[in-house]
Amino acid sequence: MPATKKEEIIFTCMMAFGMVLGMSSYNALWNLGWQGPWFQAALHNMLREYWVALPVAYFIGSPLAFRLARRYWHQKKTFPIGMGIATPLLMVPMMTTLIHFLFLHTTSPQILFPAYLRNYLFAWPLQLLLVGPLVRFLFRRLIAAGK
Repeated sequence: MPATKKEEIIFTCMMAFGMVLGMSSYNALWNLGWQGPWFQAALHNMLREYWVALPVAYFIGSPLAFRLARRYWHQKKTFPIGMGIATPLLMVPMMTTLIHFLFLHTTSPQILFPAYLRNYLFAWPLQLLLVGPLVRFLFRRLIAAGK
């Protein structure tokens, strides 16, 4: 979808914002439940996690996901689905590990492995069904249509 480096940066910022907001909300709900102040915790975590996710997504996750998707999804029509599958496959372990190391100060496999699995189960449908289509729609309407 993005044709230039500027568009690629904008698209990555939009996608990272949507995914970090969704995953922060999910993890806050998982840890605090509906009764606690989950929304405030999600926003607080999102502000910190977004600035970690943005360079990780742009410099590591997106290029690797692009290569992986290009290898298995050759048709232009199905390529966004391939990216939607490959991106969480690569980003969930990177982001879960970084967030647990940087913000939660934990390295325990008893905490990390369940967090990986739990985040995978939520990240794929979030990417494929909500954030991915919404960001692509907004990107086409706001950025790509302005050419």
